[in-house]
Amino acid sequence: MPKKKDHGYTKQHIVPRAYLNGFATPGKGKDKYMIGVRQKDLKHYTTSTNNVGYIQNYYDIDFLDDKKQWEHYFADEIEAPCLRTITNLIAKVTLSNFGKINLTDSDKSNLSKFIVAQFLRVPDFIDYQINNAQSNIFPSYKSEFLALYGNLLSNEQKKAVKRVSFTDNQVKHFILSYITNPDKMEQYCRILINKPWVVYINRYYQALPFITSDNPVVMTNLKTRSFSRSDNGIGNASTVIFFPLNPYIAIGIYPYQFRDYLKKWESKELICSDEDIQFIITMNQCELSQCHNQAFIPIDLYNEIYKEGNLN
Repeated sequence: MPKKKDHGYTKQHIVPRAYLNGFATPGKGKDKYMIGVRQKDLKHYTTSTNNVGYIQNYYDIDFLDDKKQWEHYFADEIEAPCLRTITNLIAKVTLSNFGKINLTDSDKSNLSKFIVAQFLRVPDFIDYQINNAQSNIFPSYKSEFLALYGNLLSNEQKKAVKRVSFTDNQVKHFILSYITNPDKMEQYCRILINKPWVVYINRYYQALPFITSDNPVVMTNLKTRSFSRSDNGIGNASTVIFFPLNPYIAIGIYPYQFRDYLKKWESKELICSDEDIQFIITMNQCELSQCHNQAFIPIDLYNEIYKEGNLN
């Protein structure tokens, strides 16, 4: 049997392909799932989910024995178990009568792990942290070290301290090791699990489905009305989290102070009404605006938006 060609890279999805398939339309052959794409530069097209949502070798750490360690981690520890929970929840919502859905702690735990990992694994977070470390944190540490201990060092030792540096690949490994530390991940997940959850059911999904992107976790600050990462966070007491599971279903996670207000829908379905149409539009606009490079639109809506002369 001839060996497969080694292209020297791997399509490393920054958002799981199996997750994107939930927003796609079944195709044929290698184009098994087809989806509409709107890029950051406004280019648009339809393609297979295999061809989008990835960056070549993004998680590779070249100095590790297994340079694909982090790709394997996300596939095995995050995507496989968490996507099973998403698939089961979608099936329960689709097949059950209204009022029968009640998220369990296990459901919330797996969904939390997926949401946390997805929020932190994207370039918007990792690349920012690398740049911040290289530009601010490491120079600050060296300056503080020299200010405290410089009088104990020779000139050569001071120069050696100033020469200390880390490659971006090393910093990326530090960041990924930190955010995936089991104790840290459990801490993040526990924060989300203890908040009020709502399962949004979009009854307008055929004409106005939820869309998603390669940076799909939407956070908004209720005090500042900001969608910026700098104003939001997993532990921020004012942050609301919105995460679409497919065109029909989305998860909302709210601040603790909303528990009494949301008691009726806590861990249960909330069917979107006419009053919620603007909410759906706003969340979709957030997916479009905050994407790293690509937003993903179900084919029927894509065709409606981009049909002849409707929108370029």
